[in-house]
Amino acid sequence: MKNIGPILLTFLLATALLPAAAQFQGTNEGSVATYSAAGCLSCPGSEWNNPAEALTFNYIYSEAHLEAAGACFQTACYYSRGLMLSDFGFTIPVNATITSIRVHVTRNSSVTNAIRDTIRIMVGGQPTGLPLTTGYFWPFSNSTVTIGDSVQALGLALTPAMVNDPDFGVWLQAVNHDSVPAQARVDMIRLSLYYTVPTAVCCGAEPQVPIQVYYLAQAHALQIDTSHEVEKRQLLVVSDSRGDKVFESDVRTGPHMQVQLPPLAAGIYFYTLYDGAVGARGRFVEVR
Repeated sequence: MKNIGPILLTFLLATALLPAAAQFQGTNEGSVATYSAAGCLSCPGSEWNNPAEALTFNYIYSEAHLEAAGACFQTACYYSRGLMLSDFGFTIPVNATITSIRVHVTRNSSVTNAIRDTIRIMVGGQPTGLPLTTGYFWPFSNSTVTIGDSVQALGLALTPAMVNDPDFGVWLQAVNHDSVPAQARVDMIRLSLYYTVPTAVCCGAEPQVPIQVYYLAQAHALQIDTSHEVEKRQLLVVSDSRGDKVFESDVRTGPHMQVQLPPLAAGIYFYTLYDGAVGARGRFVEVR
């Protein structure tokens, strides 16, 4: 691998210090899996085989056979019924304010450029709010994508009691856009929640905090330098130029913190640090 030296990405985060501390829980795995209209043979939508396989990452799939686009008769249909995962084990403090949600989906398709999805958040066991979509056709090989938004953008008003409830979860529907049948396969679905809790700090303004991110090519690592005197817990997500996630980890940022990455193919990569919401973004280049 050619050593091109550290690639320095410097930017400023300008934020207002609210009387609250940003935190997150995740990425949590569900405990219960089923699908909508289970057992109804006359209801439209293809059924999911082995829905519980979407609870764990093991290359064994929850699978739905989708007919060619436009074809639908009862359970033989080009779209699936809703795959529903719940009981994610959240323990959000009762005084917290939920700010945003991230859904992490590991999936693949038997046919390329065929299957897209619609994802919704379940509250009380029912799909609620506006839909999410990964925005890409499902790949032929297993790949994980992370999507999400603020609760306001999703049309949700979530309380800690709602998200801590065992019936809170994720609803996913797969749709075949191709002229031939395809198998929709889901390996795992996980959830992350971001929230704020009140603190004793009030009414001030935090100065701009410089963050310097270096890509260390030989070490396959990101070095994250901040002026924080104490470490902060954040979620680091790295994606390739297609938007597919290649790395995700709960990290602690502070002075001279280094995060080890897996070996990467040559190309452009994008990173995001989440701290309650999107906290920092940037990109780096891997050159071989």
